[in-house]
Order: sequence, then C-alpha cells, then structure tokens
Amino acid sequence: MCSARPRSLAGLFYPAIWQWVVLGVAFLAEGYLVSVVVRKVPDIESRRFWLWMLFIVGSHFLILGPRTGRSAPRSLWCAWATPCSG
Repeated sequence: MCSARPRSLAGLFYPAIWQWVVLGVAFLAEGYLVSVVVRKVPDIESRRFWLWMLFIVGSHFLILGPRTGRSAPRSLWCAWATPCSG
C-alpha cells in the first residue's frame, strides 16, 4: 500500500486549499502585527507590550476560526468548556 501520508495520520482528513490560505493569512497578519508592536513599544518588559502581544495572539485565533469549519466564538468556547458536543 503506497501512501504519501504517514501511518500515524491515516485517519485524519487533509485540509482543503482554502483552509491553507486562511492559515497563511493568519500567520502573515500575526507576523505583521508583531513587527508593528515591536517597533511601537520597544520596551519588551512593559505591561503594554505584553497586552498588545496577547491581543495579537487572540486575533490570530479569531482569523483561524473559519479554518476549523466552525464559527470562531464557538471554537474558542469549545476550547474552554470541555467536553464540547457538536
């Protein structure tokens, strides 16, 4: 049996092209926003710097929401409220 995927990933689905595009957009947005914050807030020890970084990470996950096939708020809720049915 010839397969391009490792046996450990055999039962998992392969993402669609649009899902890869959403992932790329999320990475590019996060990278751009991090570079802006590093330029605008050079003191990496400050509270302001880390609050902006946390905001950027949160926005990154909101962009990734559609990639999972669910709405972002539901996906975030499911991450906190276990077990999540649906």
